[in-house]
Amino acid sequence: MAYCQEPINVCENCDNLIHTFDFNSADDSSFYFFYYDTLQVNNIWQVGHPDKNLFNYGYNGSKALVTDTLNPYPENNISSFQFSIKNCSWENNGGCGAYGICYIYVAHKINSDTIAEGGIIEVSHNGSPFINIIEDTTAQVGGDIYSIYDTLTSIGKPGFSGTSVNWSEFGMVYGATLQGFDTITLRFTFVSDGNQTNKDGWMIGMIQTGGIFEGTATIFKKDMIMINPNPCKEILDIKVADEYKNGALTIISRAGQILKSYSLTGNLTIDVSDIPAGFYVLQYTSGNFYTIKKLIRVN
Repeated sequence: MAYCQEPINVCENCDNLIHTFDFNSADDSSFYFFYYDTLQVNNIWQVGHPDKNLFNYGYNGSKALVTDTLNPYPENNISSFQFSIKNCSWENNGGCGAYGICYIYVAHKINSDTIAEGGIIEVSHNGSPFINIIEDTTAQVGGDIYSIYDTLTSIGKPGFSGTSVNWSEFGMVYGATLQGFDTITLRFTFVSDGNQTNKDGWMIGMIQTGGIFEGTATIFKKDMIMINPNPCKEILDIKVADEYKNGALTIISRAGQILKSYSLTGNLTIDVSDIPAGFYVLQYTSGNFYTIKKLIRVN
């Protein structure tokens, strides 16, 4: 499996470029963009059709990225893969307007000994030392993500563990860099201890990356709006800061599609019960200012 020659580029054009890896296409480009750590003696990540106790089908087809497609994970194992994304500067796209955000969406399942073994996600910016994704202050992370209290005893780091019968989903949003580019590298690591309990491990069904452009709005302001509750089941309240009362609100899917649009003259309450559960981006613009918020819709 090849080392990723180039980061995934979500800055290439004005059309909110999206890359989806579900491991089922005839020309699976994850073999080019993903790097499987060959320095680990027994790296068990494999792309294929899972045929295990709980893992038996992928997210969008028969295949997935799995910690061994056939066998339970072995004892005392550490297996990692990683990929990089090119995150753009605020203004580097000419007629596209300012680049707004880079987002990453993941669908996965876990089957491991609770608290003892499981999966960890770490991030590096421009080659900096890896840190746990939940410790990255530049990221907005939402959805089904572990907390600082979910420390895996086999490695002493927070991570996923236990069993998820259904697909779990989470997402990360990064604002554009101030200048130049930021190469964001994500590393997924599965770890096990010395006890063999014949569990399935970790299965990644889909990873999607995308970039969203912001048209003519070129100045980012963090606190233009507040949203509550989040995650949200039905009714979402948007509170707008006084100096940005007149603006436009859009709800954008992870595929870059605008699902809802509103013109605002002040605070707003909206019903989101008609959009599927999942991870979304809320974009608010007022004059030449804009802000981005993550939104998690739950059933």
